[in-house]
Amino acid sequence: DRMPGVARSSNTGSDAKIFAGRAERASQEDARRRVGHDIRHELSTIMLLASVLSEAPELDVENQQRAHQLLGETRWLDELLRAYERALSEQSSNDDKTCAPLRADVIVLEVVAPIRMGSTTRLIVEAGPAWVVVDRLVLWRALRNVIVNAVEAAGPQGTVVVRVDKVDGEVVIDVRDDGPGFVAEAVAETSLGLSIAFELVQSWGGNLTIRRTELGGCGVRIVLPSAYADERIASAVGE
Repeated sequence: DRMPGVARSSNTGSDAKIFAGRAERASQEDARRRVGHDIRHELSTIMLLASVLSEAPELDVENQQRAHQLLGETRWLDELLRAYERALSEQSSNDDKTCAPLRADVIVLEVVAPIRMGSTTRLIVEAGPAWVVVDRLVLWRALRNVIVNAVEAAGPQGTVVVRVDKVDGEVVIDVRDDGPGFVAEAVAETSLGLSIAFELVQSWGGNLTIRRTELGGCGVRIVLPSAYADERIASAVGE
């Protein structure tokens, strides 16, 4: 028979390791929460300054627009931080698929606007109203990754075309550039941005494919289910 004292000693050591592990995780979670709290404060300060700047009468219209765009970008960053914190606490919003329909073409324009201001790359958007059911931040992140990749591939003197269409009950977002071209498989394996976009789109029942286009460079196609199978319903809600 084993001695009870020995068994208790063994269990005590194991329990101590468990408690130590829990304490370490709690400490890490607390540290992340505190850093997140401070980052949100800084973002609030930036948003306040950008808001005041966007209304400053001494600025010309172009610089007021830049300040307003800075405010919008900071709000997206705040949403991204909150999503990151939810993911760390295992409460990711991707578990909830009950989002209201939103305009994919509007999100495309929101993504393109600041990139146009900070780049000499020619950005062309061809888009009409197109409703999808997807988390707003998820669509923004996917589009941001894909469009930024396209702009980098096209270069300062290049062209990127973003087109939004509705085809057979689906919303199709094509992003094409006239960059030097690529091997599709290599891009899919090495580009973190495209990998993130693929996972985000797939998590909401969509698909992302990569191909060569008539512009000579990369073509990325995002396909998402349309929110309204009947176009008359879409028209009634504002298309």
